[in-house]
Amino acid sequence: MKRRDFLHDISHAAALGAIMPSFGYGLDLKSYDLLSNTVEPGKILVVIKLNGGNDGLNTVIPLDHFSNLNKVRPHVIMPENKLVQLGKSELALHPSLADLKAFSDEKRMKVIQNVGYEKPDFSHFRSMDIWQSASDSDQFLTSGWIGRYVEHNHPQFPQNYPNEQYPHPLAIELGWQTSLAFTGQYSFPSFIANNPEHFREIINEFDHEYPNTYSGDKMKYVQLIAKQSNLYSKDVQQAYLNVENNVEFPSGHLSWQLETVSRLIRGGLNTRIYSVEIGGFDTHDQQVDTADPTKGEHARILKDLNDSVTAFIKSLDASGDSDRVLTMTFSEFGRTINSNASYGTDHGTAAPMFIFGNKINDDVLGTNPEIPEVARWEDNLKSE
Repeated sequence: MKRRDFLHDISHAAALGAIMPSFGYGLDLKSYDLLSNTVEPGKILVVIKLNGGNDGLNTVIPLDHFSNLNKVRPHVIMPENKLVQLGKSELALHPSLADLKAFSDEKRMKVIQNVGYEKPDFSHFRSMDIWQSASDSDQFLTSGWIGRYVEHNHPQFPQNYPNEQYPHPLAIELGWQTSLAFTGQYSFPSFIANNPEHFREIINEFDHEYPNTYSGDKMKYVQLIAKQSNLYSKDVQQAYLNVENNVEFPSGHLSWQLETVSRLIRGGLNTRIYSVEIGGFDTHDQQVDTADPTKGEHARILKDLNDSVTAFIKSLDASGDSDRVLTMTFSEFGRTINSNASYGTDHGTAAPMFIFGNKINDDVLGTNPEIPEVARWEDNLKSE
């Protein structure tokens, strides 16, 4: 599936019958329902960014091409009897993702195959920019698809925010700075949260008058954002402290981020869009353990993803919130068809995505990637 088509669909709800049988009940962005208010509980989108370029062929394995996979990726291929078979579309998961099979069996996990873009760029930075801006590969945008979506529905932001209808942040990114995906054309509509438990007033409250000059306008904007941040911080911190963990989350940075998102949701924060991330997917070497290809760096990171997502969904299940949360993963690109002599893979093109939710259409979207019997180093997977 073309990456731009996917982002276009999810931000316009134009053709999402393939993902959700009733998109209005799942996550209807087009009808403005997602951002209609932050006063009451509503539908939520959680985006998980896999930094580094995930090896899709060792994440979701096409069993109908397993013989050819053995020939072209001898350094990283795993024994077929160690794979977790999904029982549909001749697909299997990496052993480290074993817990995700239960969500597939429950029709709460969807695989989207061969997601990429035309004229791929193999730079981490440029490819991630293309993903987050939803641009063509030869188009350079300074705003992101989520930021533009929020601005489209909130053209006056940040003036007069928060307000009675929107007391809580419209979007939250867990981390230290905003990403391109959440950057608007005129503003930065996401709230950056690192550790809500330790939030404090970032600057003393002030209300100065500034001249109607270029410099004065900039100072007015800084004052506005400072006030807004102080107000948002109080609500975010209160929501976080309102509840304790209701399931055990594993250790790790992604787990901590998803635990934080869970606590904010369960604590009464009505923010609609969240973003978290996990790194380490740039597996040029030692992707697998030479003695056991089911282990190694890739296995470790996928285990982190598996455990974190599983705990997150179980936490939402326990609180009764999972019906209204949709979670998606993406990475800047996949890896090469061929493995390399360093027991790794190099920068490639298309890769699968995961969608998690209680109201999705769980059918696999797209066909399994074609694996040639003989592949050159420069050969790559085609996006659909």
